[in-house]
Amino acid sequence: MFDWRKAIAYESLTSIKDPVVVAKGLNANYGDVVVVELQEGRRRGQVIGIHEDIYYIQVFEGTEGMSEEARIRNTFKPITIEVSELMLGRVLSGLGEPKDGKPPIKAGKEKDINGLILSPYYREVPHELIETGITSIDLLNTLVKGQKIAMFASPGLAVLELQMQILEQSILNSSKNFAVVFAGIGLSHDEEHYIFEQIENSGIGERSILFLNSDKDPSMEALLTPRIALTAAEYLAHERGYDVLVLMGDITNYANVLRNLASQKGELTVREGYPSYLFTDLASIYERCGTLQGRKGSITQMPFLTMPNDDITHPVPDTTGYISEGQYILTRDMLNKGVNPPMDILNSLSRMMHFAVTLEQDKVSKQVYHTYAEGKKFQDIANMIGMDVLDEQAKKFVRIKEEMDESLLSQGKDENRTLKQSIAIAKEILKKAA
Repeated sequence: MFDWRKAIAYESLTSIKDPVVVAKGLNANYGDVVVVELQEGRRRGQVIGIHEDIYYIQVFEGTEGMSEEARIRNTFKPITIEVSELMLGRVLSGLGEPKDGKPPIKAGKEKDINGLILSPYYREVPHELIETGITSIDLLNTLVKGQKIAMFASPGLAVLELQMQILEQSILNSSKNFAVVFAGIGLSHDEEHYIFEQIENSGIGERSILFLNSDKDPSMEALLTPRIALTAAEYLAHERGYDVLVLMGDITNYANVLRNLASQKGELTVREGYPSYLFTDLASIYERCGTLQGRKGSITQMPFLTMPNDDITHPVPDTTGYISEGQYILTRDMLNKGVNPPMDILNSLSRMMHFAVTLEQDKVSKQVYHTYAEGKKFQDIANMIGMDVLDEQAKKFVRIKEEMDESLLSQGKDENRTLKQSIAIAKEILKKAA
């Protein structure tokens, strides 16, 4: 990784404000990795801001116990990670270090974690779907290989459980050259325990890589975790020919760390205190997906994030919506109606769906949307002024909509429906609308 002996020593720190330290005269470039030398050892950091001769450095391991007597050494290198197919089947920290009790991964290929954003000129148009086993996704908002589509959720919903279900079922439903990279950001202890439990019980861990960043880890790690995970995904996809699904989040946790650091650096902030470069920063993550012309392999992204106060116009979901190619909306309202997963299909959308679906699926999904929307319209009227005011045709649409909620959109936690099964269920219900 880093050759510490070639690093050059500079003056001591001028100020410390966890996890940022400030130094002068470093002669470094933006993004360079530095070594902070303490009496009890070394810590790593990265240059995240430069103003004239002032250098702002994020310390990966935090600044606890650090004094201004510390010395800075510049490596003149960006952050890198060693990637290998041996990462498959492993559970790692947000920095790529073993978290499963197994030995460190060695003999890998060193890669800059910032990767290369794929130019649209070299991308192929997606045309294959990924079967997740979830009807509201596969039938109605199809996930397409090479697509980036976000999952927005009301606070408190079991999004992690749904992500783990998608992780397992997408692997079971795909060929052997399919893998999942999961990046958990700001996970609680209980969430980490749940993930370990699911992976142990599923038996599909050998086709996944998990990067787990805890809410107890230094905040800097949260910003590195998605980039490290995507670097592993890019290696598997573009150099080893895998179709890789990247599940990552909570992106709201990531953005909040970005906001806090911007505040500590005294940067210009805009909506709700987020930095003016929030769009650019998130785009540098989301745009690392797609399929390259003339190469096997693909990267599909499904970031998930919480909508604070159920507000889809909050800066984080709002910004994500502008970059992604669709969204899945999970709401407490749908959960209260007994729909599980609680996806609001009328506000969800996959913009790439039409490239991958058959004529039959396209026809059935459009009929479902039309019938469901009609039922929702009449149901809203009935909730305001009573069911008695509706004619028989309107009441029929309400009953069909309720049956769709119960039988089509809802499914068991571990129920892995094939697309064929989803279409069959939808057709049976639609017969009643004729």
